[in-house]
Amino acid sequence: MGQNASVITFAVAALFFAACARSFAGEPTGPSASAGSTNASPERMAEWNEWKFGMFIHWGPWAQTAKGPIFRGRSKDGKPLPREEVEKDLDLYKTFNPVKYDPAEWARAAKDAGMRYAVLVTKHHDGFCNWDTQLTDYKITNPECPYSKSANPDIVKQYVDAFRAAGLKIGLYYSHPDQHHPDGVWWSRSIDYIPDFVNKHPDRWKNWLKFEQGQVRELLTNYGPIDEFWFDIGLPNVPDALPMYKMMRELQPNLILDNRGTDGYADYVTPEQHIPGKPPEGRWEVCMSVGPSFWYKGEEGPFKSAAVLVHNLADIASKGGNFLLDVGPRGDGSFCEGEAKSLAGVGAWMKDNGEAIYGTTASPWGAAPEWGRITRKGQRLFLVVFEWPKEGQSLPLALKAGQIVGAQSLKGGAKVAFSANARGDGVELTLPAQAPSEIASVVVVEFKGDLDVTPKWNSEPAGRKGKTGKAKNESTPKETAPAGPATADAAGVITLNPEGAGIVGSELKYQPDRQNLGAWTDGQDYAHWKIVVPEAGKYSVEITYGASNSTNRFAVAVGDQTLEVRTENTGGLREYKPQAIGQMTLPQGESDLTLKPIAPLKSALMNFRQIKLTPAKAAE
Repeated sequence: MGQNASVITFAVAALFFAACARSFAGEPTGPSASAGSTNASPERMAEWNEWKFGMFIHWGPWAQTAKGPIFRGRSKDGKPLPREEVEKDLDLYKTFNPVKYDPAEWARAAKDAGMRYAVLVTKHHDGFCNWDTQLTDYKITNPECPYSKSANPDIVKQYVDAFRAAGLKIGLYYSHPDQHHPDGVWWSRSIDYIPDFVNKHPDRWKNWLKFEQGQVRELLTNYGPIDEFWFDIGLPNVPDALPMYKMMRELQPNLILDNRGTDGYADYVTPEQHIPGKPPEGRWEVCMSVGPSFWYKGEEGPFKSAAVLVHNLADIASKGGNFLLDVGPRGDGSFCEGEAKSLAGVGAWMKDNGEAIYGTTASPWGAAPEWGRITRKGQRLFLVVFEWPKEGQSLPLALKAGQIVGAQSLKGGAKVAFSANARGDGVELTLPAQAPSEIASVVVVEFKGDLDVTPKWNSEPAGRKGKTGKAKNESTPKETAPAGPATADAAGVITLNPEGAGIVGSELKYQPDRQNLGAWTDGQDYAHWKIVVPEAGKYSVEITYGASNSTNRFAVAVGDQTLEVRTENTGGLREYKPQAIGQMTLPQGESDLTLKPIAPLKSALMNFRQIKLTPAKAAE
């Protein structure tokens, strides 16, 4: 396949970067509080939050397969996959000819679904570029790619032009890892992975940084104003990438950045394939797929129904977040019927009820009522009712009758009667016998004065019960016991693994495919183990994990002893590194050890891999 031939020579790259530096004299696009700021302005983030609903698009040569998640160069146990298998996958671009790619049709589908922005994959983990980059020939305009012969082969340009013409905001996805690039071997899933690549090969690492920064510069200078830039995974040494993020802010001060490998430049966090029971601090956006994977995975699905997606959208809006819903088009550029049907169903609902979603803020009460979700806009409450009361029953709302100016159905405007409950601390709404929508019906309550309530969040999303079932990705509180006591090996070392942990909380879970504890987005969730200490004394504590930031804190505790630690940015949630965190004096016999976040969390705490307790003498 010839990886070396796929990357342009360093001399050409140097000329390109010099040209970029000379050309970087234009004015930044769009207004901003400060061109030198590390973050988007609060006003810009408020505007982004008002969009609420967007389309994520995972697409490229990999879509010709039905494998789903993008390929890795290594198996789950870290061993390299057969090279011929990896090279065959990397060569998929040689048959990529998406003759049905019609970005105007994609934009129409997004807009009809009620979406207001979109994010397209420009380069995923394989390294293939959906635009005419000048820094590698592993791209859509490579003559070996059949689509390069089309009239306008630059997929990114077509997407930007079509979605912008449709009035949708523009987002670009870019994966930090690159399986194809010869210096992308810093990534632990690369077939040629080199541990500690940054320190062992500083010149190659520097070359990699120039390559990525050059590609990002292309994307931010060739396509006009970009609203959102969505990095994925992380980098093994984030501080080295800070000049790139600074460049991005200078090029486009109005740009919004996600939190994956961007450290202090991040504007929002990105829960993936699940909805937090309690909203994260700051701005946040759930990315979730319509089907079983972000990528195309065949025609059978299963695909989430319009009802599940609407309920998820309302749940996210009621907690103040955004919803980035992914589609994985076929290799020819067309949508699966299952995805198209679900999007159309969401669009039909949004046409009647979008006012309950766009520009709203979280429920003043926090935790959801049994019957659905609540959003707010000024002096109006939107009650998104999943469970319509049976005839003769009323809908309870914890708002005093004297504060209500009026109530009506959002669809049709039918007046809704209400009366104070027996306790006088709320009202009972008398709804029509027939729900206006089979999916979710919205009642608008206009009120006066201030709401003297404090939001109280719990970890269990309420509402979607009984015959309607529970959305696949909704949080469920759980408490599991440890698998059994962890004992010492011949050297006296006690090793705590994720599969042996007990878990308390709503989001945290054991992920056997990744051999970790992941989805640690709720500051109330924690893990615990039973340990058997063979001999009392001092033990050195080492924890191995992956983390994308250095802003969260956690504690390891045994009895009345606690080690409080700040997470280290390991280069991403899937880049695992050990961290020595101190010593503890442990009593002989059985004890409980807990690993807890020190709330609140700024983003996902970590992907936990292992704790080792080593007798201090053995550790010296």
